[in-house]
Amino acid sequence: MMAPPRGRPAARRARGPHKGETFKDQIDRVARHMTRFGVLLLVVLLLGCGAFAQTAHAQDASQPAQSLVPTPSACSAGSQSVRVCTNGLQSCNDVCAARALSANADVAGCSTSCCNRYNVCVQMRNCAALKIDCN
Repeated sequence: MMAPPRGRPAARRARGPHKGETFKDQIDRVARHMTRFGVLLLVVLLLGCGAFAQTAHAQDASQPAQSLVPTPSACSAGSQSVRVCTNGLQSCNDVCAARALSANADVAGCSTSCCNRYNVCVQMRNCAALKIDCN
C-alpha cells in the first residue's frame, strides 16, 4: 500500500463493524456512545441553567423589591408637601397673632396674606385642590 503524499492528511477509513463483532455488539457500542453523549449534554444543560439562575438572582438582588402598596399621593393628608404648607400657614398666623398684641402694629390683611402664601405653596406642589378661600 502506498503512503499518502506529504502535507495531506490520510483519508479516514469509515468505521464499520469490528472484526468478529455481531450486529448486537454493534448496537450495544452505539448505545454506549449515545448514552455518553446524552449524559454530557445533560451536564452541559444543567451547568448552563445554573449559571443563568445565578445571573438572574444577582440581578434581582441588585434591584429593590417592588411593593404592591400604591404610592401615596404627594397631596394626601400627612404628606410632606401638605405638612410644609400647613406648618407655614400656622407659623404665619402665629406671627399675625403676635402682632395683634402690639398696640401700634398694623395687622390689617395679615391673615389674608398668610392664606395667599398657603395657596401659592400648595399650587407650587401641584396640590391645587387643597387651596382655601382667603375671603
